[in-house]
Amino acid sequence: MKAPPVRRAREGRVWALAALAYAALIVYGSLYPFSGWTTRGVKLFAFLSPDWAGHLSRADLVTNVLAYMPLGLMLARWWRHRGSLLGAIAIPTLIGALLSFAMEFSQQFLPARVASLSDLVANTLGAVVGALMAGIMHGESLPWMMVMRRRDEWFAKGRLVDLGLIAIGLWTLSQLTPLVPSLDLGNLRHGLSPIWQTLQHPDRFNFAQWASYVFYIAGLALLATTLATPGERVFIRFFAFVACVLLSKIIIVMRQLSLEAATGALAAVVLCLPFLVLRMRAVAVISAAFIVGGFSHNTCFPASSA
Repeated sequence: MKAPPVRRAREGRVWALAALAYAALIVYGSLYPFSGWTTRGVKLFAFLSPDWAGHLSRADLVTNVLAYMPLGLMLARWWRHRGSLLGAIAIPTLIGALLSFAMEFSQQFLPARVASLSDLVANTLGAVVGALMAGIMHGESLPWMMVMRRRDEWFAKGRLVDLGLIAIGLWTLSQLTPLVPSLDLGNLRHGLSPIWQTLQHPDRFNFAQWASYVFYIAGLALLATTLATPGERVFIRFFAFVACVLLSKIIIVMRQLSLEAATGALAAVVLCLPFLVLRMRAVAVISAAFIVGGFSHNTCFPASSA
């Protein structure tokens, strides 16, 4: 049974906004820290020459494929409401390839980044895989029905609520990118080393980074409460979710769990409690202030990126 046209149009807009937000995250991650731009020694389109021996590795391949899979999936879900199945694969692939090309081209001018044909191919492959995965996430599929059932039970309906949930999802991706897990003992030690080092040398505790975690997590927690349906204990579920996200950083390649992050999450719980008794509009304003505060703090103290 097909969904009504109005509902299909609404779902299409949600997927389009999600894809746009995720594309912005890709741009941010690809060009960070946006400094050191130079044209010295740059040969335009030199990155299009085959470089399999020089730059291709299993970790890079997996990372680049996984990075573009969500984009392909979101674009495919958006296009399915507008066109054919073939277009739902071709359009995400084309957009993913064009975005990847733009990022690789731009990385030529950043000395800290390496542009390569292998990255372009892997990113395009990720968009294709994501588009194909969208086929098992249609409205009648069991996994998708379970996700949407929880979404409808715990959160209110509406486009603004969907945007709020997307914001929480983007924060999660910022913590777990490149989304490549490893249970190798060396990686687990690397993931936990900041906590041990800070406990051994308390003077290394980064209060700027700690404050960023407090502001961001508190802001997102209050945001989650404004999105919840009446009677749902979303506040508790949100912090359980945050705990899972932070603990997951231990097994993600290139990610680490810091003492600042762990204690910042606990401090965010305490910071939120006095505001839970306020009206939803006041909570929403305070939530926005905390999130903007966290963003402004990161702008002023780039080294404290959360």
